[in-house]
Amino acid sequence: MRPISARIEEEILLALANPLASLMDIASDFEISLESLALWMLRPDIAARMEAIASASITRAVFVAKSFLPAAARSAGRIMALHQVDHGDDPKDLGREISNDRRSDKTALDAASLLLKISRLLDLPKPAPRPAPGAIPPASLTPQRE
Repeated sequence: MRPISARIEEEILLALANPLASLMDIASDFEISLESLALWMLRPDIAARMEAIASASITRAVFVAKSFLPAAARSAGRIMALHQVDHGDDPKDLGREISNDRRSDKTALDAASLLLKISRLLDLPKPAPRPAPGAIPPASLTPQRE
């Protein structure tokens, strides 16, 4: 196994962005040990680059979700309006239609709910930064001896 060179750092970052690749897959693809990959990922400069990529990914996901909100609102409004309509069809068909409609309606409402949640991702409080490995914790977090 070889150490991680600056030459392949960007390629490794691209591989890390692939949601289908495990850390073991990435280490194997680059012929490095899993431990080397893990330690490299925790380096402050690499962690900062990964955080920038993650933040940009979240920003994009929120942007895309917000662009679909008008369509989601129209779908939810259509579903609510359809539930106000009294079905006067044949009772035999009505049960099947209502069952299919409700499944479809639930799926549409679930999608609208998910889009709304994604659109609020940037509004959530940011988690506290994790200390670098080996860093000394602030005095307020250090257990006090009595």
